[in-house]
Amino acid sequence: MHSNRSHCGAHSAKHRHGYRPMQVMHRRPKYNVPVNIVNKDDRFEVHIYALGFGKDDIKITVSEDMLHITGHKELDPNNEPKFISQEFPIKNFERTISLNNQVKTDSIAADHRDSVLIIHLPKKDEAKDIVVQVK
Repeated sequence: MHSNRSHCGAHSAKHRHGYRPMQVMHRRPKYNVPVNIVNKDDRFEVHIYALGFGKDDIKITVSEDMLHITGHKELDPNNEPKFISQEFPIKNFERTISLNNQVKTDSIAADHRDSVLIIHLPKKDEAKDIVVQVK
């Protein structure tokens, strides 16, 4: 999968021939949480590391072939930290991922485990890799 940050690894043959992998859109860094996108045989999995955000703090929507993930939680104004450095959000985050018409949007599911939100994006048949056996 591809994000608009640095890309690790070589481009696949599909990428060289016009295949457009999903892309992660970034907003202001203060509101970003780390995202991994895993390519499985029948689905993509989006792993969002939302430390401190519970499942009730997170909203997932799909609009115009874009997956929008937002997190919001209220903090006690009397107990807000006075950061020297802040590398992850504590009140709000948002991420947007382009689905590039590769996902069955009516079958998206999500679960939340140990501060990691996992979004299951079932692939459309045309997005699945085809393996041809040589006889």
